[in-house]
Amino acid sequence: MMMRSTREPLGLFDLVRVKIANLVEDLPPQARPSVKFSSPYGCAHVFHPVRNEVRLALPGREITAPLFGGPPMEPSGDVEPLARYAGFTERTEFLAHPDVAERTLLGKVAVCRKAGGPGLLVLSGPHLEHPGFPEANALVADALFSGLPELPPPAPRPGPFAHDPAALTDFKREVSNIRITARGLCAHADAHWKVGRKYYEPEKAAVYAEAMWKRVLKLEKEKKSTGCTGCTDGRDPGRCVEPGPLRRAVESARKATEAIRDLKQRTDEGLPADEAAMETFSLLRDAARHFLNHYFGQGVS
Repeated sequence: MMMRSTREPLGLFDLVRVKIANLVEDLPPQARPSVKFSSPYGCAHVFHPVRNEVRLALPGREITAPLFGGPPMEPSGDVEPLARYAGFTERTEFLAHPDVAERTLLGKVAVCRKAGGPGLLVLSGPHLEHPGFPEANALVADALFSGLPELPPPAPRPGPFAHDPAALTDFKREVSNIRITARGLCAHADAHWKVGRKYYEPEKAAVYAEAMWKRVLKLEKEKKSTGCTGCTDGRDPGRCVEPGPLRRAVESARKATEAIRDLKQRTDEGLPADEAAMETFSLLRDAARHFLNHYFGQGVS
């Protein structure tokens, strides 16, 4: 969306003059069948030669990062390259033949930066935010903060929200239900659903569930270890519950439990399930957003 484009509505921003290197008129042969291989773009196609782990070259070192559909970019005088695609690993999943992947990716820009008024833009093909790749995580901060003339004031933390043991218990129960159903969905190895222009697999639901579950356990342990009752001003702990994101998370999680069970039933029976998947992932996103607002508002890292 930040790049120059003649396709509506993709040209609304037109802030960075850089081109992607995986736009072709004729698709190359696939190395293995996958709905992730390509997407139509007018009369052409955007294709993805690899998925999963790739190596990135930074000045003086290399790191690994996950690539799930992001582009390689052609060098451009309009941007400052921060990392280039350098190679593959044993975890790289080839959707195109290796020689095609090498021609398309290697040496191309993976991460770049451009100043924009008082701020800047950072474009990244790889998913640097993935928590399983700490060096890639660090590159996000380096790319942003090292390019600013001065650091912006820190954003205010959400909360603090009163600790609500009953709501946390309710939320934990719903996340447990979601985890169980998500694991059942993962038994359908070839299942996928079209949500917007992308295809989602069962593993994506499991990622939401596990991300919330491990933080529920951590928050629960944190509050028990400190003896927190949620009351900081001498009021009755039983009445010290403010309406906050945790209760909204419970409501979204309850709806997500119903939605993911419907999605699993439809998938089990071989019925159309794209709309059910869209509702499920929307509710999972809402539940995670509300819960993480509460979680970080408690000062837990």
